[in-house]
Amino acid sequence: MTPRSMRNSLLLSLSIANVLLGQSGVTVAEYNNQRTNANLNETVLNTANVNINQFGRLFTRNLDGFCYARPLYVPNVLIPGHGKRNVVYVATLHNTVYAFDADDPAQSAPYWKITLANSIPFPPETYGGYVQPELGIMSTPAIDTANHAIYVVVTTSAGSNAAMYIYALDLSDGSLKYNSPGILQGHVDGSSTGYDRNPDGTITWNPNTRMQRAALLLANGNVYLGFSSYGAYYPYHGWIMAYSTTNLQKQVAVFNTTLNGQQGGVWQSGRGLAADANGSVYVMTGNGTYNGATDFGSSFVKLSPQLQVQDWFTPIDWMTLTNNDLDMGASGPMLFPNASRVVGGGKLGEIYVVNGQSMGHLESAVSHPIQEFQATPACPQFTGCSEIHSAALWTGQANPILYLWSSGDVLRGFRMQNGQFDPAPFSQSSVTSAYPGGGLTVSSNGGKAGSGIVWAMTAQNDSLVTIVPGTLRAFDATNLSHELWNSDMNPARDAMGNYPKFNEPVVANGRVYVPTFSNQLAVYGLLSSKSH
Repeated sequence: MTPRSMRNSLLLSLSIANVLLGQSGVTVAEYNNQRTNANLNETVLNTANVNINQFGRLFTRNLDGFCYARPLYVPNVLIPGHGKRNVVYVATLHNTVYAFDADDPAQSAPYWKITLANSIPFPPETYGGYVQPELGIMSTPAIDTANHAIYVVVTTSAGSNAAMYIYALDLSDGSLKYNSPGILQGHVDGSSTGYDRNPDGTITWNPNTRMQRAALLLANGNVYLGFSSYGAYYPYHGWIMAYSTTNLQKQVAVFNTTLNGQQGGVWQSGRGLAADANGSVYVMTGNGTYNGATDFGSSFVKLSPQLQVQDWFTPIDWMTLTNNDLDMGASGPMLFPNASRVVGGGKLGEIYVVNGQSMGHLESAVSHPIQEFQATPACPQFTGCSEIHSAALWTGQANPILYLWSSGDVLRGFRMQNGQFDPAPFSQSSVTSAYPGGGLTVSSNGGKAGSGIVWAMTAQNDSLVTIVPGTLRAFDATNLSHELWNSDMNPARDAMGNYPKFNEPVVANGRVYVPTFSNQLAVYGLLSSKSH
């Protein structure tokens, strides 16, 4: 090798190393524990280069099942035999976890994959067909780069019963870590009244009727798990469990959301439990009973790291919401810095903005949220509601913007002024989406002009119990009437595949990673990078 070629080779190696070291990871659902669903460190993609001529699908990766879980991304992972690589991690309903090269179209085989247990059938005739065709890894895993581990919850069988386990897998090779697997189990003490009781008044967590859909949370040295039901067909409760991240045999705490009542599931359409800088955990519960002491259905709930109730907010019409299956917890909480604001909405289409330091308990004339407004078209007689299942909060500008795309509605943006959102959208699209609305995320280079993009996955038809094609879309975040690009403009090149219900795209370092119900991961980016 000549001195000149050696110099060029060295410069290329240094350039690649700098890119690897400079990239940011996506280690949890919605990018952070505040669950804002906004990546403010995207320096490659912008409103000028995301268009039909420059942007499109680069490659796909084959999977063995559907993806309810979001993909996760870690740069600079040391892979045995390959050196340091950017890696995207994908989990399927078939209880398989994959580690793929995040950038190289030619590296089609995963660096590693592992099927952790047999999945179990999900009988649609019994549960309404909400999940098809099997039940395995439902929730988005969480990655702790300090522990060099990805944490995953699987559903499998134990004899004639269901069982759930939590695993920690090494990021480099998928090997088991931290006393994996830990079996999920729990019970709480209650009264002899209410639902689902043992003779002594305790309640035992039952994996036969539980679903672990909410994304995992890492905080306080623990991994937190939220549970709901397969459907509203049993007496059930919402549960939250915490396990030590360095010893999955050690259960740290258990919380039942409706100790002396029923329901109150923690599902959040797959969005994650949130945490603030002090380690407090925030959830939004679904339909359920409320008494302000042991029962917190249809509520925002703030918990200590040990899962003790610290505070809560419950709307005055919680019983109406519950009786009409209008889960307030159909989305999930999003936190402003220091939890000065906690934002969330649900099936009725209302947005609540709550003070995370003083949530107000049961709503009344003297105790009310910071703000409450109808963000989507109102639904007479509580039917045909434009339900909120996904949201994104762009804090990259002086006046933050909340983005919503509810079922049967258009994409809307609400700008905050003086601590409150203007209830009239500053901008909206002309495109409507079938159930459950658009799965959203925002990317930007901080507040840099021209960098803000709202990404959305929409279903081409109602996807409640049907597998349907989907579309990936990109909009100018400051002008939602301007659709920059969508995957149907050139379907031969860019078709997304089948829509993954309640899922969202993930943007990282010039790539958009799209989970599907087509047994594949689709990867999009600038077409000029296809020959990486």
